[in-house]
Amino acid sequence: MLILRRVLAVVPCLVVILALVSPSTPMVARVAIAAVGLVTLVDPVAGLLLLAVSGPLGSYLAELLAIGHFRLTEAMLLSFICAWLVQRPARIDGPRLPRYATMSGWLFGVLVVSLTAGVFSQLFRYPDILRATLLALAESYFSYADPTGITNAAAVLEGVAIATAAIELFRQRPSLARSLPGALALSAAGGALTGVLLWFGVAPHRVLARHGLIGDTRFVAHIGDLNAAGTHFAMVLCLSLGMSVHERGRRLRWWIVATLACALGLWMSSSRSAEAAVGLVIPAAALWAGTVSRPKSHRLRLLASVIGVLLVIAAIAGWRIEQSALKQNAQYSDLGFRQQFVMSSFRIIGTHPYFGIGAGQYYNDAPLFLTPQLAWTYGFENAHNNFLQITTETGIIGFALFAAWFAGGLQLALSTLVSSPRDGRLLGAAGGIVAFLGTCLVGHPLVVPEVALAVFLQFGLMAALGASSELNRAGAATEARRVQATPVALWRTLGAAGTLALGVLPALSVVKPNAPVHLEEVDGLYYEQKVDEAGMPFWWTRKYASVFVPATAKRVELTMRAPAGTPVDRPVRVDITSSGVTMAQTLVADSWKTVILELIPPQPPLTFNRINLKSDSVSLDGGRPVGIRVGGFRIARIAWEVMPANDRRQ
Repeated sequence: MLILRRVLAVVPCLVVILALVSPSTPMVARVAIAAVGLVTLVDPVAGLLLLAVSGPLGSYLAELLAIGHFRLTEAMLLSFICAWLVQRPARIDGPRLPRYATMSGWLFGVLVVSLTAGVFSQLFRYPDILRATLLALAESYFSYADPTGITNAAAVLEGVAIATAAIELFRQRPSLARSLPGALALSAAGGALTGVLLWFGVAPHRVLARHGLIGDTRFVAHIGDLNAAGTHFAMVLCLSLGMSVHERGRRLRWWIVATLACALGLWMSSSRSAEAAVGLVIPAAALWAGTVSRPKSHRLRLLASVIGVLLVIAAIAGWRIEQSALKQNAQYSDLGFRQQFVMSSFRIIGTHPYFGIGAGQYYNDAPLFLTPQLAWTYGFENAHNNFLQITTETGIIGFALFAAWFAGGLQLALSTLVSSPRDGRLLGAAGGIVAFLGTCLVGHPLVVPEVALAVFLQFGLMAALGASSELNRAGAATEARRVQATPVALWRTLGAAGTLALGVLPALSVVKPNAPVHLEEVDGLYYEQKVDEAGMPFWWTRKYASVFVPATAKRVELTMRAPAGTPVDRPVRVDITSSGVTMAQTLVADSWKTVILELIPPQPPLTFNRINLKSDSVSLDGGRPVGIRVGGFRIARIAWEVMPANDRRQ
């Protein structure tokens, strides 16, 4: 076990050392990395608490220290993991995840590494870019967003590692049951404070600029993703309420303050999904704890009835919010963005159903799968559903493994709450995790490093509390007999076979770059070819349409024409974007027009670029809504691309 820990520590330690010696790492970042690492080497529990307080605020601290480009949270997390892994774990009996969950977490990590290796191998076709990518990772790992998803894969593995560390350190020092919730609450209260300061116009310059784009309705400063911030506040709010029930005396006062701070932060975030999750979880938890004297079957029926009523109320409230948005924005009715994201996600799953497309590749490869409207609006975007995000990136097998690992912690908590429903501390921690899962249906909080860190820490706390209560009830002797009865040889055999299979097969499934999914709803074109009066072939577009060109194309000539009979004084305005950047705005009349576009080539391994069109008016052709006529495109060669090598040097 110790040898495996040391082997796993090699790559993280190398990354941390390179960050410390790299001239591109800001000095304050080096101090933070070194401080977390040294504290963890001296006292791992103190290092965990330091990380729990400062990590969720890493983005805000980076802006405050004028190093906003540097992923400070991830740097401190990796420093902690290095210092934790190199130490010999104490051989102490205590809370652990079920063996099936531990095995699932290991195999999930193997799958993620294999996928990332396969995606990275696509760069072997581009030696110059491969060299530049490796150099950038070595010099600026915490500032560089590599297109192959290495940093995204590392973030996934770091989440599993920090949850494992929290459970292991809980065995060494059970006082974490009180200090870790305090650290998480202190961090969330700090996030709420930054929101209050933002309300009064006090924040780093970039935070103020970001807030100016949102408007004076939502006040979140410590995290850029407002809905993810709402998830953070909702999760810790449930934990704080549980601790308020558990604690007494002066500690109770602190937890009341922490609860109010988290509630204020949640309100300022105006995250409807997080508010709905809290509105469902807190009454359900209170009802479960308050009806302990009643028969279990009666409690379950009552709980189901109350949750059903709350769901109906939430549905009605959501409908009223949608109707209010319709009145304020006439275009809101035809957006349906979330439904389009769901369909786009299923298209990706259809191309790689078992192992996915690789960590971080949903965002990178989004132009190949998004609907024309989403591609025109965003260019690149995540799934807006964390469950679908995980499934698209790691496949059905990867999602099943991650779900099994997560279910192991939930199982420990729920089994304890069945026998001890008034354990406020565990009820709050588990309620926060359930609220987080609810927000994953309409958001992607795990994509945000600061929120992901808080989630995995609270997950580890919940699992440790649940397992600890089970051990206290069963007794050490019973636990020893259970461990001895477990077929260790069978688990080791399954682990070895799974490691071998998942170490190879996922990588082989992604060695080829992804290609666009050509469907009418993806291209926004009617595939039936038409011919105009002069014999010119063309295709009708819808309101939103897309044209795919090779990634090497830098200049494209696109021909287009408005529907027949379009008045000369009222041409169709076409807005053209690519990679989320506006390329051109042109007026198209009832005559063929050539538009020249200077494109931004996407980063390999993407092999296609996408041009997105939006027509400001829609006509009818044979009962079908149409935008404009597209006659085709031509890739123009730039002079220096076709000049002989000698002339180029000259």
